[in-house]
Amino acid sequence: MGVPVVQNERSDLLINGMKCSGNAEHIYKNRTLHHGTLLFSTDLKMLRAALQENSYTITDKAVKSQRSHVTNISDYLTDPIPFETFRNNMARHIMKFYPDSSLFTLSASDTQKIDKLADEKYQTWEWNFAYSPRCSIHKMKEIGRNSYQMKLEVEKGCIIQASITENGVTLPDLSKLLVGIPYKEESVVKIVPDLPVTPHDLKTLLFN
Repeated sequence: MGVPVVQNERSDLLINGMKCSGNAEHIYKNRTLHHGTLLFSTDLKMLRAALQENSYTITDKAVKSQRSHVTNISDYLTDPIPFETFRNNMARHIMKFYPDSSLFTLSASDTQKIDKLADEKYQTWEWNFAYSPRCSIHKMKEIGRNSYQMKLEVEKGCIIQASITENGVTLPDLSKLLVGIPYKEESVVKIVPDLPVTPHDLKTLLFN
């Protein structure tokens, strides 16, 4: 297609030094899950906003994503083509390169099973958060006239240690109540009815 693409040491695809494709892999026992991406005509402004770092400081042993400047493949095509044409051209190239490959069309039954599996497993809090490695979360936040500092230790999605200060003064009751609960909004807001902090402020401190 005439696009000047090169591959770096991490198997990312670059155009003029900017990434248009990335890869990730997860190995569990005797299974490997690998996926790759291609940026064709993505809204890069929206993409950058989605990847904007928040005010958290998180320390863990997970493999960190490599942040890179990104670009769209469509911006470098000599003759502009719609995404569908690009996708079909890619499929034909892959099948030519791998003669044993073929296209597979999902049936209505396949789609239903995929949606069911996503709902019951891959979109659950247990899969997306409880499976994560142990981490430390530090955060400072100004809420109204008060200044808060939070330090949490989270393991298997649950808070195992907590320290919350307000204007430099430790809130021992709140810190104690946080220990042992899942690190998710619906669990956290249930513990504050009798504490001098509103559910809204607590959600802001812990999750925003």
